[in-house]
Amino acid sequence: MNGKTLYELGEEYYEQADILRSQISAARKRLGEISPICKEAYKLKSVLSVLYRQRSEAVEIGRTLCNYYERKEDAA
Repeated sequence: MNGKTLYELGEEYYEQADILRSQISAARKRLGEISPICKEAYKLKSVLSVLYRQRSEAVEIGRTLCNYYERKEDAA
């Protein structure tokens, strides 16, 4: 079988969360450089909202996958 373990998949979600964190950081930096009432600021705030949600989901899924078997053992 050539598939990945749940832990490996969880690690990929954590890696994606790190990429999203970098994108959030860049967007926040840009937001600090422009007028808060311009159209670009409005767009950046919208993008940030999506990025925060995506990062949160990636971390949660990564945590679930990496700890899946530990939870099963604790229940037994």
